[in-house]
Amino acid sequence: MKATSLLPPKTVPPAPVAPTTEPAPIRTTIAQEASEPRKPSNTVTKRNIAARVAASGLVPAYKADDVITEVCAAIVEALRSGKRVELRGFGTFKPREVLARGGFITKNSRIMPSRRIKTATFHYSNSNREVSPVE
Repeated sequence: MKATSLLPPKTVPPAPVAPTTEPAPIRTTIAQEASEPRKPSNTVTKRNIAARVAASGLVPAYKADDVITEVCAAIVEALRSGKRVELRGFGTFKPREVLARGGFITKNSRIMPSRRIKTATFHYSNSNREVSPVE
């Protein structure tokens, strides 16, 4: 009678796979991304605006994102300091304080008082009224 082992049979490890010679993916520039087809969207992002500015040739592609970022930062800074921002032919941003929605605490049936929060409003300029999505 042959003796059997309780250990599993020895297995041979698989042969190592040779690494592929596929190059690493190359990062695309903003101008290249603007020319590539993407799924349609209703939203225009900061990146889309930067790509359009770069495609116009007014600013080099590597600086377009920085320019748009600085413009947005200047608008936000002015609004936070309580100033109005008027962009002729585009519209006006105005800082505004509103009451936030109050809450209801069910544990003791109390209504939480509303607090004031800062927000911004935007009004189209008269030259953009015909393309305004809200009428």
